[in-house]
Amino acid sequence: MYQWQDIQNLETASAYKSLAKIQLTLSNYKQQSLAEKYLALINESENHRIEFKERTTDLLTNRKSDKWVKACFGFMNTRKGYVFIGVSDDQRIVGIEHELREHFNNSLDLMKRGLIDKLAHESNKISNIYTTLEDIKINGRTILVFKCNKADRPLYYKGELYMRTNSQTTRVPPELIESFREEFYC
Repeated sequence: MYQWQDIQNLETASAYKSLAKIQLTLSNYKQQSLAEKYLALINESENHRIEFKERTTDLLTNRKSDKWVKACFGFMNTRKGYVFIGVSDDQRIVGIEHELREHFNNSLDLMKRGLIDKLAHESNKISNIYTTLEDIKINGRTILVFKCNKADRPLYYKGELYMRTNSQTTRVPPELIESFREEFYC
């Protein structure tokens, strides 16, 4: 009886090790396939559904920037799109590591939570329904990707309505707001 129990324990331990290996392999595969997907999108360059932001802070003032927030609102107001943070306008993957060190105590979780909270606060928590944030390593650098889906109603950022046109996020002029609402939400 005692030997039988030892054999069962060994089999259970072996099964757990195998399961852990399988989970690690699947995780690595998922990370690799996401990296390939996002690299393909980055190679498309900025367009009506892709926006690149090198940082979430302004390089000159070293203060938080809201350009990435406007881009998310623009996509949520007009069409599905991606906001890449850690990618320069010329499609270089610069990563977020420098910004993590400077502003987030090297904590990826702290940075992600801060960005999600900022977007949620500015949209009265509606953005939580329409956006997801992923971190991915490409070429040894970490980037963040906001996946934005079109909202079912116009979302205003600081009293302004933003939209995505071609490769630009623009403010909808007050005289066009009504026609914008009719075109995108009726």
